[in-house]
Formats: sequence, C-alpha cells, structure tokens
Amino acid sequence: MPPGHVYFWPDPNQMGPGGAWDYAPPGYREADPRVKRHAYSFDSHASMTVYAISYQPGGCLYRAIYPDDYSNTWEWATKFDGVSDSTMGCQPG
Repeated sequence: MPPGHVYFWPDPNQMGPGGAWDYAPPGYREADPRVKRHAYSFDSHASMTVYAISYQPGGCLYRAIYPDDYSNTWEWATKFDGVSDSTMGCQPG
C-alpha cells in the first residue's frame, strides 16, 4: 500500500467486499458508501495526523488517526462519515 494514505475496510481485520477505501490528505473526503458508518477497521500509512469526522445532530465529532495507527475492530465504525486533514471545527468524540 502506498505511503501517505489511510485505508478503511467495511469488516473487522482489514477485510470486506470491495477491499479498502483510501484517503490521502489534504482536504476532506466523504466516505465511500460501503464504509460510511460501517468502517470496522482501518490502517494509517499517512505521515501526518488525520481526523475521522462524524456528523451528529447539532454538530460534528472528530477522532484523531495518528501516523501508523490502526484498528482491526474500530469502535468508531458506526460513526464514520468522512476524513479530513483538520478537525473542521468539530468536537472531540
């Protein structure tokens, strides 16, 4: 997998139909439908911290994803809406 990208999968253990959806900074990208609110694992190869974004009634939340961070059973799976290189004014979540 190329450096600089963060990969999200629809199933635990970096698996799932269609393989990984990837994000590369800069900017914000809305998650692909197969991982939006359904990203059960991720792996970061980015050289910078990026932020998972979750839109909630009345605002938004973010969760930092650090360089070389990964999860095979991500607790944010059902919150994930997109990813950005900034917190986009959201609150920590």
